[in-house]
Amino acid sequence: MAVVKNKTPDTLTLFRADAPPVDPGGEVTVRDELFVERAWPTSTWKLVTPPEGYDDASDDEAYLFLPATAPAPKKSAAKGDK
Repeated sequence: MAVVKNKTPDTLTLFRADAPPVDPGGEVTVRDELFVERAWPTSTWKLVTPPEGYDDASDDEAYLFLPATAPAPKKSAAKGDK
């Protein structure tokens, strides 16, 4: 499970307006299914614990984790190639 920290001076909520509040400096644990494939703005959230087993596609503006990609199958050599 991922853990994010509210790094703003505001009380925030996750996913719905009626969700439990996350106070400034507060940390919240998010199930991987909810965390993955969502952009988490770095201006709002600090990533404390990333989800495990997912590809990190984050940049300077947002944390973003995607389902892990399977390695591409190795191509067999064509006849005559050695």
